[in-house]
This record gives sequence, C-alpha cells and structure tokens, in this order.
Amino acid sequence: MNTPVANILNLTGKIRLCICVISSCFFLLIPSFAYEQCDSIAGPYDAGTGATQTLSGGAYTFSSTSNVTSSDNQFASVTATVVLLSGVTNYITATNFNFNAAGINPASTVCGIEVDVQKKGSVLTVLGVPTAFITDNVVSIIKNNTIITAANRAQSGNWATSDTWYSYGSTTDAWGTTWTLADVLSSDFGVAISARLTSIATLLPTASIDNIRIKIYYDNGSSLLPLQLTSFDVQANENRSAVVRWSSATTNRNALFIVERSADGISWVAVDSIAANEKALTNGYQYTDKAPLQGESYYRLRIVSNGAKELISEIKAIYISGIVSHRLYPNPASEYIIVSNAGASSIVRVADISGRMCNVSSQAAADGSIKINLSNLVNGTYFVSVNHVVYSFIKK
Repeated sequence: MNTPVANILNLTGKIRLCICVISSCFFLLIPSFAYEQCDSIAGPYDAGTGATQTLSGGAYTFSSTSNVTSSDNQFASVTATVVLLSGVTNYITATNFNFNAAGINPASTVCGIEVDVQKKGSVLTVLGVPTAFITDNVVSIIKNNTIITAANRAQSGNWATSDTWYSYGSTTDAWGTTWTLADVLSSDFGVAISARLTSIATLLPTASIDNIRIKIYYDNGSSLLPLQLTSFDVQANENRSAVVRWSSATTNRNALFIVERSADGISWVAVDSIAANEKALTNGYQYTDKAPLQGESYYRLRIVSNGAKELISEIKAIYISGIVSHRLYPNPASEYIIVSNAGASSIVRVADISGRMCNVSSQAAADGSIKINLSNLVNGTYFVSVNHVVYSFIKK
C-alpha cells in the first residue's frame, strides 16, 4: 500500500487554559455560534501537578511529568522505539492550578476555555519532507477528574523543533460541556494530552512538553454586543472556490463583518469585509473566496461596531482538493518502478533511507506515468518524491 508522507504544518506552543466568565443574566443573550469576547484576565497559573493516565491503545508513556509545572527548559518527554516505530502516547495530565487565588466574583459564569501548550518535537526529513515527526492525538479538558473525550481539540500538523507556544480552543469554547465556577476552582480541573509518534524505518522522534498554564478571562457585563449571528457556514464549490454564508437576527449600520481565513486555526488573515445592512436580514450575507488555500483551512467572522465589543464566530473548517494521487507499482520492485498520474513535467527524485539522493534515470509515458530505472540501486528501502509528495518503496 502506497501512503504519501504529507507535508505537515508546524504546530507549537505551551499549555495555557483560558477560562472566560460572564454574568449569568447576559450569558443567555449570546447564541452558541457568536460570542462576546471576555476582557478581564486572572492568572496565568502554572499546573501544580503533572501525571500520566492510561489511554486505550496507548503505546508510550511520558516520563518526568512534574516538569510541566514550570517553564524552565526541563521537559516531560517520550521517544519512539525500534521495536515500535509509530503509535500514540498515554495521557499526560496537568491539574491543581489554584484558581482560588484569582478572586473571581462567585456569581460569574464560565463561558469558555483556551489551552496553550509550550512543546517541541524532533522532526527528521527526507527530500525536505518529514518522515519521522510528532503530531497531536488528543487534547481534552479534565472536569471533575474526568477527561471530556467528546471534545478533542487536537490539531493536524507536526510539532516544531523549538520550544514554542500554541493555543487550543478559544475564550468562548466550552469544550463540549457546561461549567460552574466551582468546576474550575477544583484541584482536579485541568487538561489531558496524548501525542502521536510517526516514524518510517529507524528514524525515532521525541515529543517534549515544557509547561502547562491556565488563564481565566471574565466579563463584568458592562459592554453591549454589536450583533447576534443566527447562522454561519462555509462550503467548497466544484470550481474549487470557498463560499462563506451567514445571517444575523439584528442589524446595525455601524457594524462590519470581517471574514478571516487561517491555514492552521491559529494565525488569521482578513480576506474581506462587508458592512451590515437591513436587506441582509432577509437574504443573509455571502463572500466567495476565489483563491482559497489548498488542503484544509479555516474561516471565521469578526464583527465590530462603534461603542460595542467585538464578536467572534465559531470556526468552520473546509478542505479544497489540490494534490494529485499517485500509485507506485510494482512494490517491492527489482528492475523498475512506475509512478502513475505523474505527468511529463513532474519533478521526480529518489533518496535512500539516510536521505541521500540517488542517481536514477526515468522515462515519461503517453498515459502520464513515469518509469524509474532501479538497476543502479542496491536492495533496501527508498523514498520517491513526486511533485513534493513522498512515497516509500522497496528494492529487492
């Protein structure tokens, strides 16, 4: 079976849990898909306890888990083994954040949680493409000493090689459950993380986590909301454009809808802005992105108006196909291997298991395939790159 080793975005970060609170009388006015930004902050607070917990199917276990309680370049870590090259880790958990020191008004209501992780992972590459790397498997909140597995905020992408911060969730993300202030003040409130270690051949990656922190955001309820969304959706068209549609129950001539796009759900870029108008109360609003990002990307709305707080919509993901699928055969091969759907202008390169380029000849066929001569290669495992997508094959 030929499986491409995809180029994976670097995701980094430190774990910080941001919890937004808002007075209960205003909370009921906010729809589930449009949220008020909380502007008061308590913390951040470091985790008081780092530990491990069994995950079904977990193959590796983090060591030195107490190192997640401070940012000091001392890591909780785990490394793949020669016996088991790829798999997922058991949970590493962080709890005991001492939120009681924040002095939050007891009448406040929790409205969202944001998690930041400071982490790094070794990434080994062949032909410029990662072949041994670390990705997220599970990032879930712990409530009342229970991991809320229904809300997994893991993101796609390989961990960066330097110790960096990365955020999960948002100031309005409740992570699939409801919250009381007592829930987050409890010492058993926290976060659970599982990583996925992927390795080809004997390249062994290491996952490292430095520190886990939590912030609490809360609102005193004195600010007005600009608008309330009633729908928000993103769809891909057959012409490979992305169509963003939304509607609101009210209007405000001073309000502005800003459409934002992201490749990773972290860094956002404004791609268009549309002024609110009364006619749209019937027909809604629409923006067409004629040049969307290839692969998976994310969209959201930022709503601003004079004298009111900004509103951030929920995030919608979309996938735009842009990578041609290839087939390698025969595999294993002895004299030659054929790459289907390559095209005469494709860039094809071959490297050995150490990443060293190999001297091979190739010939394009009328059906778009390319035949690669393997007579110069010794027996073993090799990688072939076709337009920057990497596959593995065996020469025998």
